Amino acid sequence: LGVVVPEETYELLEGDWAKVWAFVRTGEIYVQDAASQQVARWLGVKPGMRVLDMCASPGGKTAQLAAAMRNDGSITALDLHAHRVEAMKR
Repeated sequence: LGVVVPEETYELLEGDWAKVWAFVRTGEIYVQDAASQQVARWLGVKPGMRVLDMCASPGGKTAQLAAAMRNDGSITALDLHAHRVEAMKR
């Protein structure tokens, strides 16, 4: 289906996208381009840190930050548009 990329991400090189979307719909995986994935890694967050994530919707990078912090610390996730914040909460 794909190639394993460091930091628990996968790159789909070929295969059946329909099988992947089944996991996306259930929320088991999140699709994000490679450049977006790098942003959270470059920050080098660690457990116990306090992080401000501006323009956070839809929440993919916020979730990456929380995983890197092992849910130990705090993240304030903001977005300018209220409807995007509501989507992020869902």
